[in-house]
Amino acid sequence: MKYLSAIFFGFIIIIFLFLRLYALNTSLEFYSDMGRDLDVLMMWKQTGKPPLLGPTISFFPLSQSGLYYFLIMPFFLISGASVYSAVYAILFYYLLFACVGYFSLRNTKHFVPFLCVALLVSFHPEFVYQLRYPWNPSFGPPFFFAGLFLFFQMLEGVVTRKRAMLFSICMAIPVAVSYSFLPVAGLLFLILLFRVRSRIMLFLSMIGAFLLAFFPVLLFEVRHNFFFLRRMMVDPFPTQQIAMDYGKKMTNYLGFLFNGSYFPTDLLAIVVFLVGIWGVVWMIRATQEKRRTQYLQSFFITCVAFVLLFALPFEMLSHYMFSVLCLILITISFLPKALRIGIIAVLVLNWTAPTYVQKYLHPARRTIEQMEQCAQRFCSVPRNPSFVASQGWFEHHFAADWIFLLNKHGCVAQDITRTPQSFSNSMIIVVDQSSYTHGKTVFNELSLFGDSKETDIFACEGNIRLHLLEREAR
Repeated sequence: MKYLSAIFFGFIIIIFLFLRLYALNTSLEFYSDMGRDLDVLMMWKQTGKPPLLGPTISFFPLSQSGLYYFLIMPFFLISGASVYSAVYAILFYYLLFACVGYFSLRNTKHFVPFLCVALLVSFHPEFVYQLRYPWNPSFGPPFFFAGLFLFFQMLEGVVTRKRAMLFSICMAIPVAVSYSFLPVAGLLFLILLFRVRSRIMLFLSMIGAFLLAFFPVLLFEVRHNFFFLRRMMVDPFPTQQIAMDYGKKMTNYLGFLFNGSYFPTDLLAIVVFLVGIWGVVWMIRATQEKRRTQYLQSFFITCVAFVLLFALPFEMLSHYMFSVLCLILITISFLPKALRIGIIAVLVLNWTAPTYVQKYLHPARRTIEQMEQCAQRFCSVPRNPSFVASQGWFEHHFAADWIFLLNKHGCVAQDITRTPQSFSNSMIIVVDQSSYTHGKTVFNELSLFGDSKETDIFACEGNIRLHLLEREAR
């Protein structure tokens, strides 16, 4: 049995790595948040000053913790500032969770549920997407899964100091990298406070873990006269997020959770829910008390978490639902054997549809190699420090990806919206899969730069051009 489980676990790891790494060099669409994160890490490396704040968020005026960048920085340094630094980091944390889970749970009743969760995570499209384009929410699930297994262990047994500390850390890290984990993490914490005896120890562990995870933000607040606290007191929620179309929200919610292909998403969601109800009836009649209690608890906690996240007045984006998705996968793994095998087979079949594989492997508009070569060639000769903006296929003109690549290869580049005008009289417009006509193309960064003349155009492979501008004397 041990050999079979080891072979099955090895198969899961192979599938996990294949779906996330195969042809990544030609399919990774490097832009936006990935460039932003690597640019922050490059600044940290150059200045020696770690960032206190992580990425900003859309649904209220607060930044994530700078802990996010601490999770990536070792891999950024080891890989020599590779574009794939975040990929290496998230792979490491997932594989760490998998190996620790395998060896710590293999002699417990949670071993089979662990293998089931690992299998589902390997195939689920949203988990694949989040690693083929890694950003801050991608780092939450492996820690959250570890916290969930600890949560159910504590519900069934004694809350030791070690378990309380590990659970608290595994909840604090996902919340620190993505506030979308906060509602469900808070729900789990409240359940434990009401269900276990060692409340004080658990409470102190949770407070300590969150203080540690959010220490960079707290330090920023103290240094800047509680900037975020004052903002939230004035306008805690952006008004555009309050008016919600809950029908559309539910459609998006179910789509992200179940990702229908062979089977329509709505049908798949109904089948999973009915199987869950069937599991409740089955377990109520079961003779094994602990097994029954474990499933019933996970099912009802998942239902409450699902409703809680849906009721919040925010648009449903794919990365908001990872906490509920983690709960759903664990609940499936706790089903009776026959139901568990059946529903996992249906889901895996659905998620291995050719349409998903084609999406994973779809060629990027330009490859990482083409972007690196372009930046390297451009910076191989002395260049003036320059502002950089982009004219690409996406809606904004913030060229964090190109700022990072140009700085990496020896240029000095900055974003004009975040840097004093005195920094430079030069500007580079990176035309990426788009068109640009000087004097006719208009956007905010060009307006900030002011009147200018075009001095040169540097062409690269991959339909990339760098238009060099010089500010005219005022």
